[in-house]
Amino acid sequence: MRVVASGICNTDLEIVRGYAGFEGTIGHEFVGVVEEAADTPELKGKRVVGEINAGCGQCALCQAGDPRHCPERTVLGSSA
Repeated sequence: MRVVASGICNTDLEIVRGYAGFEGTIGHEFVGVVEEAADTPELKGKRVVGEINAGCGQCALCQAGDPRHCPERTVLGSSA
C-alpha cells in the first residue's frame, strides 16, 4: 500500500509529548492505494484505509469478526 494521506489525532499529539515512550512516525490514521496484493490481485489500484488494530485471529472476538477488541491485539503505529 502506498500511503497518500495521513491524519494526526490527539493520540499523535500525546505521543509527540512523550506518551508511552513511543518513538517512530506518527499518523496511524491513513489512506492509501494498493500497489500489490499477491492473494487478492483485484485490489490493485483500489483506495483503502488502514486498520491499526491487528487481532490474533483465534479468540472468540476475532472469530466473531471483531479483531479491534481482541485482548491479544497488536496496534500499528502506536502502543496499545
